[in-house]
Amino acid sequence: MPTAVMWSSFYQTLNVTKGVAEINLGRDLVQQYFDNEKFQEIAKAINDCKVIYKGDGGAFTYQDINEFLGFFDELGLYHRRKALDYEIVDNFFGGMILE
Repeated sequence: MPTAVMWSSFYQTLNVTKGVAEINLGRDLVQQYFDNEKFQEIAKAINDCKVIYKGDGGAFTYQDINEFLGFFDELGLYHRRKALDYEIVDNFFGGMILE
């Protein structure tokens, strides 16, 4: 029969494992963001206050912009589903979100 000590140990191990998984997911998402040249170009255009949509004279298609915004939408989904906590999102993506 499981004892309180066993349950406590299991709970602590589970929390550590979840924390490591959060950090790994955050790192994977950061790499995905920075490995995407189009995302970098869009972020630079936004930072430089340039028009981004091709239909308005910018350099990016609806698809490009939709993929860029979709990345941050997914990030929000991971946070709402508690796969990433606020501290991880803020630490890894806070500067990008503020742009």
